[in-house]
Amino acid sequence: MKRRNFLKYLTMLGLGPLMSRFLLSCAEPPILGVRSICLMHYTINEIGNIATENPKHNGLTHFGKRVVEKMQEMGMVVDVAHAHSLTLKDIAAISSRPIMDSHTSPAPVGNPSESTEKAIRRMRSWKEMEWVAKTGGVIGTWPLRYTQDPYVLF
Repeated sequence: MKRRNFLKYLTMLGLGPLMSRFLLSCAEPPILGVRSICLMHYTINEIGNIATENPKHNGLTHFGKRVVEKMQEMGMVVDVAHAHSLTLKDIAAISSRPIMDSHTSPAPVGNPSESTEKAIRRMRSWKEMEWVAKTGGVIGTWPLRYTQDPYVLF
C-alpha cells in the first residue's frame, strides 16, 4: 500500500505572542504545510486589535508590521479575519502580496466598527473589503445574515 500525504496546506487561527516571535526568527514557515495564519483571534494581541473589542493600539503595531512582512517574505498568506478595521487598513497598506479575510460577511450598516453589537462589528464594510481586494486578495464569506439573532443561518 502506498503512503499518501494528504496534508498539503494548513491555516492557523490566532497567532499568539510566542509563535509570532518564533516566526520572526524562521527562514521558512515553521510548521510543515502552514501557508496562512490569522493574526488575531478573539483577543487583542501585540500585533493589533480585534474587530469585536475597543482598540488598544492605533492599528497595526510596529511588531505586527514586522510579522506581516516576514510572513509575506516566506510566501505565506496573511489572514485578516477578526482584525479591527484600523489594523486591517494598515495591513493592506503595507502588503506586498495578496491578503485574505477568510471568514466574514458584508455588514448591513456603513461602518461596522462603530456598532455596539459584536456580531456586526465582526462583519466588513464595502470599503474594508475593497482594501483586501486591492492587494489582489480574497474575501471568504460565511452563510450568515443579520437578524435579531445575528447567528441565524439563511
